Amino acid sequence: MDKQVTLTEDQRLYLQQIFNCLRQNNRWPTFSELDQWFTYHYPDLDIEEIWKSLPQGLTNYMDLNLSESQATLTIPAIYLLENNRDALSIFLSHLKLCVDTYMRAPSQDLTISSERILQSQAFAWDIAVRQGGLLLRAEEAPRIWKSFTGPDASGRWECTLDRQVRRFCVGIWRDCLGGGLSGRQPV
Repeated sequence: MDKQVTLTEDQRLYLQQIFNCLRQNNRWPTFSELDQWFTYHYPDLDIEEIWKSLPQGLTNYMDLNLSESQATLTIPAIYLLENNRDALSIFLSHLKLCVDTYMRAPSQDLTISSERILQSQAFAWDIAVRQGGLLLRAEEAPRIWKSFTGPDASGRWECTLDRQVRRFCVGIWRDCLGGGLSGRQPV
């Protein structure tokens, strides 16, 4: 991903609305939900055109013919948005847990799950653990996980870690938190 990302106001609005839906509903919005919101609030904007114009690496591929196709954001995209501090903190704590698990666990037990986090961390909030799972699942390249199940309706999820999790952690620190993406600090 290009280190100097410049977004138009429409692109930023589109990404911010996806992020707002995640924060408010604790799940990724569907294309249909985004389309309805933009049709109501910004009827002159075409979200399909905005989505197609986004710099690569900020969102997932969405099948626009399927109204239930979910829109997700990558961590570099969230880093560019407003009110991102809590989401980044949740993601980084989950990412640290992934790296710690990978480095310390026997090679046959490279799984983490929402249940395991909630059992081992007395102060973990269920909503934060669920949101952390959504953020982990959205990050696909380089891979953090080999397989991912959930989150289901109750918010439970589980993943088997990939060895690339170490490199991903270093890359996120360098590119986002080290100021590589436009020199911004989380807000």
